[in-house]
Parts: sequence; C-alpha cells; structure tokens
Amino acid sequence: MTDLNPSPGRIGDRYQILETVESSPYEWWHRAVSDWGQNVLINEFCAPHQGSPTGNRIRQNFSRYARLLAQIQHPSVIRTQDLLIDEPKQQYVVFEQPPQTTLRAVSQRQPGDDLFRKVESLLEGLAASHSLALLHTRITPEHIRETPDGRLLLTHFGLAHRALADERETVPTDPRYAAPELLHSGRYSPQTDLYALAASLLESFSGTTLPPATARQQGVPLPKLPPHVPSAVVATLHECLQLNPAGRAVSASEALELLHRTPSAPVAPAPEPVAAPVPAEAISAPLPPPSAPDSRQTPPSSRARTAPTLVLGLLSVIGLAGAMLFLKKPAVDSAPPTATAPQDAAPQNMTDPQATQAASASPPSVPEVLRVEVVSTTELNIRDSASTTGKVITTLKRGENIDVVQDQGEWLKIRSASGVEGWVSSNLTLPLRSQEDADALVSRIREGGDVQVERGAYLITTPLVLETSVNLSGAGMKQTLLFSQTSEDTIISRNINATLEDLSIAHIGGVPARALLQEGGNLHLNRVSLAGAVRNDDTSEYGSGLWVKDAGQAEIQNSLFTANAYGVYVSDSSVVNIAKSTFIGNRDGGLLMKDGSSGEIQGSNFETSGAHGIHLMGQTDATVSNNSIHHNRGRGITIFGQARPHISENTIEENVLQGIGVQGEATPTLTGNTIQGNQQSGITYFDNSGGSASKNTVQANRTAGIRVTEYAAPALKENAVVRNRENGIGYSENAGGTAVNNQITGNDKPGIATWGDAAPTVTGNTVTDNHQSGIVIAERSRGVFSENEITGNDLYGLIVTGEAQPEINGNTVSGNVQGGIFYKQMAGGSGYGNTCMNNGGNNLKADLTPGNPGPDFRLDYCKEY
Repeated sequence: MTDLNPSPGRIGDRYQILETVESSPYEWWHRAVSDWGQNVLINEFCAPHQGSPTGNRIRQNFSRYARLLAQIQHPSVIRTQDLLIDEPKQQYVVFEQPPQTTLRAVSQRQPGDDLFRKVESLLEGLAASHSLALLHTRITPEHIRETPDGRLLLTHFGLAHRALADERETVPTDPRYAAPELLHSGRYSPQTDLYALAASLLESFSGTTLPPATARQQGVPLPKLPPHVPSAVVATLHECLQLNPAGRAVSASEALELLHRTPSAPVAPAPEPVAAPVPAEAISAPLPPPSAPDSRQTPPSSRARTAPTLVLGLLSVIGLAGAMLFLKKPAVDSAPPTATAPQDAAPQNMTDPQATQAASASPPSVPEVLRVEVVSTTELNIRDSASTTGKVITTLKRGENIDVVQDQGEWLKIRSASGVEGWVSSNLTLPLRSQEDADALVSRIREGGDVQVERGAYLITTPLVLETSVNLSGAGMKQTLLFSQTSEDTIISRNINATLEDLSIAHIGGVPARALLQEGGNLHLNRVSLAGAVRNDDTSEYGSGLWVKDAGQAEIQNSLFTANAYGVYVSDSSVVNIAKSTFIGNRDGGLLMKDGSSGEIQGSNFETSGAHGIHLMGQTDATVSNNSIHHNRGRGITIFGQARPHISENTIEENVLQGIGVQGEATPTLTGNTIQGNQQSGITYFDNSGGSASKNTVQANRTAGIRVTEYAAPALKENAVVRNRENGIGYSENAGGTAVNNQITGNDKPGIATWGDAAPTVTGNTVTDNHQSGIVIAERSRGVFSENEITGNDLYGLIVTGEAQPEINGNTVSGNVQGGIFYKQMAGGSGYGNTCMNNGGNNLKADLTPGNPGPDFRLDYCKEY
C-alpha cells in the first residue's frame, strides 16, 4: 500500500520542513530551510500503486518531468534547486523559495507597457517549458508570483498532475482556469496551459474572475478589460481563450508571435459574442489595411489574421475617391519586427497614439508637396525634429507612401497618408517612380538581357515572371526597390540563368507570398535584399524571401534577408551556396534546407529569428561553416529527419533554446564549433539521432553542455565542455553512444551524469573541478566508464546510485573533496583496475540498501569499504 502520510520534519538529510502549505492526494508542498540556511519550497510526491507496473510508470513519469523542469533556466520560471527522486517511496523536487505576492495581489492599474512586458515574459517562460515537452498543468493566479523587482514567475508546476494523468489517473482541476476539453475528459496539452494562463491574466487585469468554460458555452461573456490594456495583450488573451481548440493558439511560441505582431495601442475589446468563442478578428483593434485584389489570393480561413471582407466593406463606404487614394498610396500590412534595424528604423511598440493624434491636427496652411517617396526599411520612425534625438511621433511600415514637404539632405520633413507630419531619415526612403516607369521596367526585364535599374521605388502590380535569361542591376540595395503586394510571388524565375545585383525586392501586402521564387535554372544574387514575405499559417505555404526548388542552383553573396517567414527555403535536390550574407529578424527561421538539398553556407550571420536560426531536415548534407548564429528565439541550428550535414567552425551563442538540437535519425558531423551562452543546453541529441561531435568548445550554457536523451547515441570526442550551469555531459532515458577524450571542467553540476536506462561508453575523459561530483551514474544506468581521470571535484569523484549497474574500470580518482568512489542504495555492477588517492574522504565507500550485495569491485588501489 502507498504511504499517504507526508514526510516527517526532515527530508534528504539536509532540509528541515517548517510548514506544509498545500496538499492534495499523493502530493504535498512544504516550506523548508536547508542546513546552510536557504529557504526553499519542496514538492513531495508519493505515487499510488507502488510496487505495481502502473506505480512504477507514474514514478518514472514524475522523475522525467522533474528532470525536464530542472533544465529550464528562464527568469519567468521558478528555479529547481535539487532533485531527490530516487527515494524508496516519496520523491522530492526542491525549488527556490517563491515570492509571496500572487497574481491576485498585483495591481490592476499598471501602465500598458508593463502589462505587455509581463505577458511577454510569462509566454516566453511557458514556451521554454513547452520546448522540452513539459506542461505546467496547474496555472492559476495563485501559482503566478510577482518578484520584488516586478517580474512575474511561473511556480508550482504540476509534475504530479501530469505523471498521474499520463496513466489515466484522475486528477483535480480548477474549473475557472480549465480549458473546456479538460472538463470533458480531454488531456493536458500546450493549449490547455495557454487557456489557464490567459484566464489567470485576464482575471488579474479585469479584477473579475472568469466564468468556467461550461458557463461561457452557455453564453456567459468574458469580463471586459479596462481601456489601458494594450490591444496586443487583448488580442493574445482572447485567442488563448478560444473555446474551440481549433481556434486557439497551438503553442506559447505562436501566442508570443501574435503578441508581437499586433498593434499595441491601449484599446477596449469588443463584447464577446453570446454562446460562441471570441474570434481574434472581433477584438476592437485597428482595422487591417486593405490588400490589392488578386484572383489567386488564398481564401481566408477561420484563423486568418487579415479581413478581406472588411476591406471590401471599407472600400464601399469610402467610395471611389478613397479607392483611388489607396491605389496612389499602397498600404502596408504588419511585418514581423526585427530586433536590429538600420539607422533610424523604428523599435517595437514605439507608436504613441496621443502624439499621433496631436501631430495629425491639420495646420492652418498645408505645405507644398515636393515629391512622393516610399519607406524602404521594415519600420521607420517619424520624429518631431530633424535629429535622432527627436521624439518618435509614430512609425511607418515598408512600402508606405509619404509626401516630402521639406528636404534638408539627411533629413526630410514629411506628411504621411494619415496626415502625420514630422522628420525621417532620407537614407531610409526612396522616390516613388511613376507607374508608367514601373510598367516599362517590367517589360524590359521580361525581354531579358542586361537591364540597368535607376534609383527609386518601383511598384509591381502583378507577379513578374522571368522566362528569358536576364542580368538585372540596380543602383544599390538601399537605392533600388522593386516592391509589390500581389499574392503568391513578387518575382518568379523559371528555369533560366538570372543574375540580380544591387537592389531590394520586397513584398508589402498582407496576403501570403514570397519575394522571389526560383523554379530550376541558375540564380546569382549579389548585394540583394529580400524582405516582407508572408506565410500562410493554415496551409504552411509561402513566406520565404527566396524559395529554391526543382533542382535549382543558387549562388548568394553579400545579401540581406529580413522580415520574412523564412529568409531562404531550399527543397528537393536544389543546391544553394551562401556566403557573407545576413539573415535577421525572420519569423520562422533564417534558412531551411530539406529533402536532398545541398550546398555550402559560410561566413554569414543568422540572428533574431522568431524560431531557429537554421533548419536542416530531410536528407540534406549541407556544409555550414564559419557562420555567426546568435540571439534566435529557438535553437541556433535544428537538425532532424535523416539529415547528415557538416557543421564546423561556427559561433553559436545566446539562443533561447539549444545551440544545436539534433532529432529524428539525423547524423550530423559537428566539428570545431564554439557553442556558448545558450539559454538551454549547448547541444542536445533526441530520438534516435547520432553522428559525431569533436573538438567543439561547449561553454557557459544555461543548462547542460551536451545532453543525450531518448535513444540517441552520438560519438563525442575531444570536446571542451566547460563552465555550463548544469552537467557537462548528461545522458538520460535509453541514450548511448561514446564519450572519448573530452575535457569536462568547471560545470555547476556533475561533470558527467547518466539517468534512466542510459548505457554510454565513457573512456579517457578528463573530468575535473566540477562543482558537484565528477561522474554520477543513477537510476538504472549501465555502460562502461574506463580510464577517465576524475580529479578535484567538489563532492565525490564518482557516485553510483539507484539501481545502476555500470562497469568502472581503470579510472584515476584523486583529489576530490568528499571522497573517491561512492556506491549507494541498490547500486551494483563491477569495477577493477581503478586508482583512488588523496581524496578528502574515503577512497571507496558504500551505503547500500540492506540485502544488496553491492558491486563486484576488485580493490586494486582503492581502499576496502
């Protein structure tokens, strides 16, 4: 029978319980203090059905989720301090002491910018959890805490909830924050977490508790949010609270993307329709700008962010004059913002609605218009004076027309289509060429041959299809712009030789489209910018700055890909060589190579992607070398399918997830890379992946240096794995492979650790000066650990615990602070030929469960235990 009594006053020989603050069947939460005086929160779990297969699975589920939670290092997620999950009955997860202020106590009257940042940080924390397939399952206002510096923190993760639910055990749920599918025996998912988070936030911001989903389905509306809540927050919360999961954001990452691309002015939401989910389109937010009609435009779905029917209604109201004004001044749909913008490009969320209204007041006399120009950057600030120190009045999007009323060389005084007047940098605008000039240019390009394009912005009204070889040269990336808002594509190159130089190509419409499509043939890009491509999220099509397909071959140098879904997308057997180019601020990734595509990517910069910097999938064998891959919101490089790329000499740093993630059956070769400062592990191998990693420097990552999980089995050789926040190398689940001659130094947790049923071969490594033990072999791990030098670690040289059964042969274990080799619990296995000396405690020690005969260990140079 399961012991349903909580633990007495002491846990793990180092924590003293002060009080039990929360309890439920099988689970308790204790406030406690460590022997060194640290206040902590301890989650205690006593699985039901102990000793049975079901009970064992529940324990294993809890252990797996606890280890995943311990990997998360995010300022909005409570930090795990210790895991005591191998105890005979109870399992314990020790957290830092959370703040006492709950979300219920957070003031409703906070500035809109503060609310935006709080929602953003919580979604980022939840996305970090979901990226590891870890769900929270218990989000309520009580389990979101505010720190003294104003941050919100996700606490009280439902590890027991999830472990029990996985085995179809009944678990309680709070109906106020439960998605409707949970109330009808549905399963936990990222969408149920999003519903609970949005319900908690909406309750806090409105001051009113939400009706349960069952009441909402009967027509009870959501509480209204006050007008100071930014419209981006309103739209995001309402999307996450959709009653129908098909209409709800599918992940925290998608909710973040919606938060960032929705205009962020404070606005009151429209009332919720009776007895129906609230669509995002029903929220009272600025009307999306119209798109030019096109017979091939993708019909909008129920999840579409644009509203063509509203556009048609608007045109019918404003009449022919308004339509003519629209044709003269093309509108621009929202494009994903980039984290880095040239010169005076606008940062996110700088629009000041009150200043805009003030600036829009018509003066007694209207200045004479000198000429019409077009915004040529992603976003452009309008300032109140001709200086970068001038106050930002509002922002304009790429492709918007502006009337120039005064020219001061580097600065232009302009009037926007909405009547706002101010100053902009002349480096970020271009004169709008007449439609006659643009049409004549299109005709010349279609004829092929050498075509020189003068400075200016040229509006292309239908997709420009190239079927005759052409050499197209502009006056410079910032001097010549070909732009359109047509559906599908701006330019299509069909099985020809095409060279494009010194120009920019941009899509500015809201309909799904690519900037440039290459269908076979040969393409050369030099000093070309491709921007603004829009993805169709419902069909997973379009959205690439450049798509190379049909065995096309592309040579790309010195080019820029920004504000697309993907910068470059390469499929089938196409070959793409990219050098000295920049991929910045693309929504889903800088580069994606799939199928049997190949090529060399070198000397380029991939940064601030909304997801991963580089995606390599299918059977691609691309070579990626000497690139800088940093500050992407997903991984630096993600490799999956059966890809077998060669990744060498890259700097991969400060990405939100792993530096490199390897999945599926991928077998990459990773050589000589510097992988550092990533918010999760440096390298993680998942699934059945393998390949090799050699001579890489993996340092200062926020979790492990190298993590190997599930059935992955890479060959790790001669890597320097140093100063990572957790393990140097960690094996879990059924992982295997080899670790040979690696230098594993100064990591915050054990240098090498194995859990689950992992069985690696670990040979000839130097494991030194780690802040816990050198090597820990836990749970049911096996494998061979031989000829390693294990010295100077802060605890033991090597610990074998749980039911582990490793072979430990010929290791040198010396100078470790607390002792040499330590066997615990039901550990066994064998050992011979080891040398133990100069350790701070026993060279060989055992604390075994009664009845366990222990390992078959030959004494050699280690003292008897």
